Amino acid sequence: MILLFNHLPVSVEGKISKLMEKVLAAYGSEFYNVQGTLWKGDDLTVESLFPAWVVKRYNQDPENVLVVTIIKNYLRWLFSLEYGYGAQIDWENIRSPISVNEKFLQAIAESYFPDVDFSTDALSDYLENIPSFSIKVQKLYFDVKGTNGAIKHVLVNLLDYPANTTKVFTTAPGTVTIKANVLEKHKPFIQEHLIPAGIIPIYESV
Repeated sequence: MILLFNHLPVSVEGKISKLMEKVLAAYGSEFYNVQGTLWKGDDLTVESLFPAWVVKRYNQDPENVLVVTIIKNYLRWLFSLEYGYGAQIDWENIRSPISVNEKFLQAIAESYFPDVDFSTDALSDYLENIPSFSIKVQKLYFDVKGTNGAIKHVLVNLLDYPANTTKVFTTAPGTVTIKANVLEKHKPFIQEHLIPAGIIPIYESV
C-alpha cells in the first residue's frame, strides 16, 4: 500500500512548489529573487557602470570623458535590432520559428539541416521558407526522415515545388523517383540531405 501511494501522480501545483524550492535554494539571493522582487540588474544604467568620480566629470564636461559616450553608443549598437547586433532579443518569440527574427533563421535552418549554408546561391531564396517549413516539422520530416513523404515535404514546403504535381515514389529497389522539374542547383542538397545513403535518385520532369 505504501508503494502504491508513493507512485501517485504529482499535481501541477506540487510540481511548481518543488520547482520554486529548488530555484530559491540555488538563486534566492538579494540579487535574484524569483518571488517578485526586481532583479538588481533592472536598475542598471550606463552611468551605474562607472565610478562616481567618472560620472561626475562626465556630467561636468562630457567631451573630455569620452569613455562614457563610447560605452553608450556601443550599447545602442549592441541592442539595436535594426542597425546593430540585435542583442535585445524578444525571448518570447525566439523560441518559435514562426515569429523569430530573420537574423536567427540560418541557425534554425542549420538545426534541421546541419552544415548547410542557406546563404549560397542554391538556397538563399528559401531561407524565408523556414518558418512555414517548421510547422509540424517533427511529424512530417524528422519522424519519417528519408521516406518519400519526408522528401516531398522538403521539396514542397522548403524549396517551393508545386504540391499538386510533385511526386516522390519508389519503383525499384535502391532507387527513389522524384517527379518534378528539379533545378540542377538543388540536386546536391537533395542527394546529401534528403536521400538515404545507398539510394539513387531518379529525376523525372513533370
